[in-house]
Amino acid sequence: MSIQVTLTLPDELYSRAESLAKATKQDIADVLAEAIVLNVASEPAAEDVEAQQAMASEEAAYRAMHSTLYASYPEQYVAIHQAEISD
Repeated sequence: MSIQVTLTLPDELYSRAESLAKATKQDIADVLAEAIVLNVASEPAAEDVEAQQAMASEEAAYRAMHSTLYASYPEQYVAIHQAEISD
């Protein structure tokens, strides 16, 4: 299934796509579609971004709490969840 889309591209971008299409003996529409597919595939999914942000938040909480944790729990492992020590 295909959907026809009309895009306005900057001249330089169109020229680059046209050159690539000629060099690879492909239709320019195929070159542009492949470029879009490759770009979309390289973007992380929304749930991956949320998971990365949650992990970064937990890491920041750990770093902020590190000196207190080390003083209270020397040589022990601790679990932190939502910026609080978890039992």
